[in-house]
Amino acid sequence: MNNNTASDVQSTKFLPWWMWVIVGIEAGIPIFFALSTISDPGSLFPGAKELDYAMTLYITRNITMGVGVLISAVILRSHTALFATIAARFLTDGVDQVSTITSGASDAVMQSLPYLFVILIVIPLIGLVWLWKHKKEK
Repeated sequence: MNNNTASDVQSTKFLPWWMWVIVGIEAGIPIFFALSTISDPGSLFPGAKELDYAMTLYITRNITMGVGVLISAVILRSHTALFATIAARFLTDGVDQVSTITSGASDAVMQSLPYLFVILIVIPLIGLVWLWKHKKEK
């Protein structure tokens, strides 16, 4: 007979389901945008016909960050590593948003910023707060 309580079962799980959704967002979105830029540079950088150095850096950064989130969550199963990679994504996405606003982006890009703000800033911030509290409890 198994006498595990609900709290015992909960403590053995690495992440709650909603945190896995955040991991998916933090890994999937940058990889998606990197791959879409590779296939069509003009999709994210209007007027671009081929990849240049800046786009290659953007692609490399996004793939590295997306894979880093997956490695820290799936392979390492480390709350500290996951916190660090999501925090790095959070900071780079914040800088990207500020640079988009200050660079005079097109109206279509500017109209998408509120949605991107929620997806790339607010949702990861919820995950960071949970990870921080979780680490403090241990």
